[in-house]
Order: sequence, then structure tokens, then C-alpha cells
Amino acid sequence: MKRVLAVALFAAAATAVAGAQAVIPPGPVPQIKDTAALQPPKGARVAVVEFEDLECPHCGYAAPLIRAAVVKHHIPYVHHDFPIHIGQWWSLNAAISACILQDTVSPEAAEQFRLDVFANQRNIASEQDLQKFTQQWFARHKAGSGFSMDPRFRSEVMADEALALKMGLTGTPAIFVVNRHGWIQVNDPTQMDAAIEKSEQTAGPAAATQKASSHPPR
Repeated sequence: MKRVLAVALFAAAATAVAGAQAVIPPGPVPQIKDTAALQPPKGARVAVVEFEDLECPHCGYAAPLIRAAVVKHHIPYVHHDFPIHIGQWWSLNAAISACILQDTVSPEAAEQFRLDVFANQRNIASEQDLQKFTQQWFARHKAGSGFSMDPRFRSEVMADEALALKMGLTGTPAIFVVNRHGWIQVNDPTQMDAAIEKSEQTAGPAAATQKASSHPPR
């Protein structure tokens, strides 16, 4: 489920990225099989696109650095779930709970839930731990139970995972700073500022803004 946060909610662009690609810090440029998702939303010159796993400790480390960078530079943040199942025992259900918040409460509530999950990763060692944490979180924030049998929520998360696999991604966090001429994969989240500034130098003018919807684009 694509989520555009931090500045505004925009309609997603569906065209493929053309032009330059880079990696920060410098290294081999990955082969991205399908680059259609690596575009800023219409109305934005530059954006951050991330594929994230809530059980991944590296994602937990990167999360506050990414959020701080998009706020500092006033650019959109486009979030995708990528729960990697091998060795990850509860990330899918955590992503589904965030999806429930996204669709039934607000994007801001979903973001806060993700950040709180990251902050409590060491205390979540099993599905039972996650269920207890989620129930307490939803009760504390008056957001319902946190659990739903509606397959729509699972299917939205799995659509994000399918997109990541279609692109050829194999790990998380997968962080990209994108403009309409190319993308930069950021492998060190402490270098977000440098990647954004580099992308802004080549971004050119933004595409025409479309009217924002009340929910992030799917």
C-alpha cells in the first residue's frame, strides 16, 4: 500500500524512470527490473521512496533519519511495506495493523504506530508479543482492536510486497531518493541530506499538481 506523507498526499505517477541512477555511498548500482515506482508524486520535484519491514532492525535505525530528512527538505515520503518472511515472524501482521490504521483512522496514526513498533522491536519476540503490543497501542490511542479479518488489509500489504519483488528488491530498508530524471539508492541513511541535495540539483521543474485525495494512492 503506497503512502505519501510528510508534506502532502498526491496522485502517483505511473511512468518509468528514465536517466541517471546512483548509489550513496558510492558502490555498485543495483539492477532494478521495474522502475515505475521510482517517480516523485505529481507536484513534487524530489521524493523519498522506501520499502520497509517493521521487524527489520536496520529499518528501525533508518526510520527517524528518513522522516527527519523529508521534513527538513519539505519533500514527500512514499512508503511501501515489504515484510520479508524468511526469519521474520511477525512483520506481516504488524504491517497489516498499520494498514488498518492507514485506512480507518489516518496516515499520521499509521506512521506513529510504525515508529512505535520500531522503538519496541527488542520487546517483540513473537506473534504473541506483537498482539499484546498492538492491542495496548490501539486501546491507548482509542483506535479500535487493531485486528481485522477483512482480507483487504492483507491484500494491500501483499500488493506492496509483490511490487518490491517485481522490482527485484531483496532486502530492507530499500531507500530511494527520486526525481523525474533518475534515482539514488541510499544505503547509509545518515547520508539522506546529501542524496536529497544531489537529486534536487538535477530535478528540474515539478510536474503539474493534481488535486489530493482524502486517502493516499494505492
